[in-house]
Amino acid sequence: MFDQKNTGEIIGCCFAWLLSLQVDQAAQPLLQKNIYSFKFIPTIPIDPTGPGYPLSPFSPTGPGKPFTPSHPLSPFSPEGPSSPLGPKNK
Repeated sequence: MFDQKNTGEIIGCCFAWLLSLQVDQAAQPLLQKNIYSFKFIPTIPIDPTGPGYPLSPFSPTGPGKPFTPSHPLSPFSPEGPSSPLGPKNK
């Protein structure tokens, strides 16, 4: 006969693993769908018109782009939220 305690632990462990697997698989499409529209990062403007503006780490051109004052400013910038936008790419 199996020991009741060990059997319960094994079943609980397997159930937890399956549950975490299901959560991972369910989260994948959400992450891929919303990867460019994180609303909770207000200090990193994401410019949909292309490179040349400060980009989030999730942008198509990748992280590491410098932030300069001629780019669109966040509401928390020293110049304030009403600063004009920088020159557009032509």
